[in-house]
Amino acid sequence: MFVSGEDKKTVVSRHINAAIAEMSTDGILDLLSAQQEFSMSFGTVRVIVESDYYSIVPAGVLRDGDEAAMLRFAFPDLPGNFTVIRNELLPWGAVLLYALPVNLNEALQTTLPELVSEHHLSASTSDNVALSADTFFYAFFRSGQADLMVFDAGKPLLVNSFQCATAEDLLYYVLKIAGQYNLDTYRSSMEIHNADRKISYQNVLEKYFLTCKIYHKQ
Repeated sequence: MFVSGEDKKTVVSRHINAAIAEMSTDGILDLLSAQQEFSMSFGTVRVIVESDYYSIVPAGVLRDGDEAAMLRFAFPDLPGNFTVIRNELLPWGAVLLYALPVNLNEALQTTLPELVSEHHLSASTSDNVALSADTFFYAFFRSGQADLMVFDAGKPLLVNSFQCATAEDLLYYVLKIAGQYNLDTYRSSMEIHNADRKISYQNVLEKYFLTCKIYHKQ
């Protein structure tokens, strides 16, 4: 759990070790209520959650009520005790669908009923992705993984997550995807967010892109 200020820098971080999927909704509520941050008053509150069950689809092809069927088509092994949540990415003409355990979603809705939980990539897109007619590659790092998002002409072209330990790992996947979609990286821009300061992403990647910006962990 992280609490961030208006500048998006982490003020408080807390690791809660709990088998959420095995807990009841009341058990999760008890766990959340024991955290002092949930009893504090803040000007703005967002709930941002991670889930590896996610998909981005064009807003025009998704009908209301089809969210669960769409995500289960992408993830046939999605557990039955998960619920599907919809995040609108209106400026980009897209919708991000993701799944959370039913008990966790119920607990969050009980604790903060006025909020819709944001998938971490919805939040990353809203906070960091500019509307542009150009081609942009964005990499967001988390816990040994990289989430790679590619935008072309202002629309999401691809979103994918993969294990990534080195700058060479990231370069391999980026160039592989660029080749698959016939994208010229030399005319594209790259941004890397939450990067580890110990890894020299700039030296490895900048020679392949028009511009390459690195934003390190706070």
